[in-house]
Amino acid sequence: MHMGVDNVILCSMLNICANTTSLDLGKQIHALVLKCQSKHDVAMGNTLVDMFSKSGEIEDAKHVFNEMRQKNVISWTSLIAGYGKHGISHADLTDEASECFNNMVGKYNILPRAEHYSCMVDLFARGGQFKEAYILIHEMNIKPNASLWGAILGACSICGDMSLEEVAARHLFNIKPEKSVN
Repeated sequence: MHMGVDNVILCSMLNICANTTSLDLGKQIHALVLKCQSKHDVAMGNTLVDMFSKSGEIEDAKHVFNEMRQKNVISWTSLIAGYGKHGISHADLTDEASECFNNMVGKYNILPRAEHYSCMVDLFARGGQFKEAYILIHEMNIKPNASLWGAILGACSICGDMSLEEVAARHLFNIKPEKSVN
C-alpha cells in the first residue's frame, strides 16, 4: 500500500521541527516540499516561516515570507515573532521588524493584535529603544496589557532606565495588583 505525502503531513512535520528546533530535518522537509510543489499555499508558507523563525534562521524565514504570493495575519505574526525572539542576537533586526510591522499595518491594512504589539515593544525595549517602545504603547489601538508592561519593566531593569521602569511598574501593578510579583 502506497500512501502519498500531502500538504497536511508536510505542514505537520515542519511544525514538529519548528517546535523542537530541528532545523536540519526541517530543511530536508523543505527540500521535499520544493521538489513536490513548485508553488506552495499560505498554510505551507506560514509553516515554513514559523519553522525558520523559531530556529533563528531569520533570513530564510524572510525569504520564504517574501516569496509568498498570499499572506495572512499568521504570516506576519510568525515573521515578527521571529524578529522578536532573535532580535538581540541579530543587531539589525529591530529596524527590519519595524519595517515589517509598519508594512503589515500601513501597506496591507492588517490590524495588529496584542501579540504583535508585545513582540515589538519587547524588541524595542531589549534593544534599548525605550522611547520607541513607550510611543508604540501609547499609539496602539488596544489597551496595554500586563505582558506589554512586563516586557518594558524587564528590559528597563537590565538596561537601567529607572524613570521608565517606574512607569512600567506602576502600570503593571494597576493592571494586576493581586499578583505579589507586581
